[in-house]
Amino acid sequence: MLKMAQENMLRSSFGRVKRDIDSLRYEMFNSSRYSAMRIREQAMRIRELERRLSQLERLAIREKIIRGE
Repeated sequence: MLKMAQENMLRSSFGRVKRDIDSLRYEMFNSSRYSAMRIREQAMRIRELERRLSQLERLAIREKIIRGE
């Protein structure tokens, strides 16, 4: 009877550990997915800022040409 109680406690303990591992795995998956989304958003912002900078540089060059500098 004592052995059976110990086996049940051990099974229960392993079950809790497995649930904790599954929970951590799910949490890490969500965290990495969120990070990947944020990286994509930042990459889009960088591309947009580079495009705007390029436009401003072209306008500045055009103004210099028009002014004859």
